[in-house]
Amino acid sequence: MEADCQPLRNTRALDYFRERGGFVIENECGWLNYYVSGDKAALMNFYIYPEYRKSQKGTALLSHLEMELVELRGVKAYGCQVSKELGNPDLMQEILPKRGFKLMGENDKSLYFYNGEFDPGSG
Repeated sequence: MEADCQPLRNTRALDYFRERGGFVIENECGWLNYYVSGDKAALMNFYIYPEYRKSQKGTALLSHLEMELVELRGVKAYGCQVSKELGNPDLMQEILPKRGFKLMGENDKSLYFYNGEFDPGSG
């Protein structure tokens, strides 16, 4: 990662995810957490602090996530849910396809994206 975006020590809020079997990637720019099941993963939360938005710092976190999922965890597909009611869903619909995500479906409240080899019928 870039020199101005160094890893931080564990924080209590992020320990919550770790204690429940999740994985957390964090740095001074923001954080994300994900869970792995077999060769699939789910990105649960992705947050970039306001002062780092639109500075490519989120891209650095997503790149780290992708490396970690594939190289360390053997993940072949991963997905995420984007709320239509919280955050900035329009921005996420712009960012995620650039990272290789495809829109898998939606309902009144959420959009569902995936990236990688995914068979919806396989659970």
